[in-house]
Amino acid sequence: PLKEGTSYLWLDTAYTYNFFKVDDSNDLDFDNENIGISSWIYPIVINDVHFILNKGVQNTNPKTTNYAIRISLSGNLEFLIRDANNQAQTATSNFNIPTNQWTFVATYYDYQAKKVYMWNKTSISAIDTVEFDHNLLPNDDPLVIGSWFREDPLQPSIKDFKGAIEIGR
Repeated sequence: PLKEGTSYLWLDTAYTYNFFKVDDSNDLDFDNENIGISSWIYPIVINDVHFILNKGVQNTNPKTTNYAIRISLSGNLEFLIRDANNQAQTATSNFNIPTNQWTFVATYYDYQAKKVYMWNKTSISAIDTVEFDHNLLPNDDPLVIGSWFREDPLQPSIKDFKGAIEIGR
């Protein structure tokens, strides 16, 4: 349900490749610096952890998540990185993401202030602020929209987002 003139990526788990992969570039890597991510999303199901965006590959050991935003199992927005010890570190919002409606989501990790700011509506001030003191470690892996990406031809994506993600306005 979009207005005329907008575009979006529709992600349907009936297909094997239900994600959008962007090859690595220096513009996608963050090495202990600030990072902001925002999008309009339209989830139709929240029945698992659903990745909106992920930088890294998840079937390597160690996994290489540089950064990700996802919807948690409880329906909250999360910012995630994987630290040097291969442990997922998350900052979680207090608000829930609704299904079957367009919702603005955004995270901003202020590395120097050691805080993650989160939004679920367009506003000047963040809706939530979470203390977060973890390093961002760059990698040579792709950025993937709509999935927890795996370089596995038989199962290239897991924890998929189900619905629409805006890609341009």
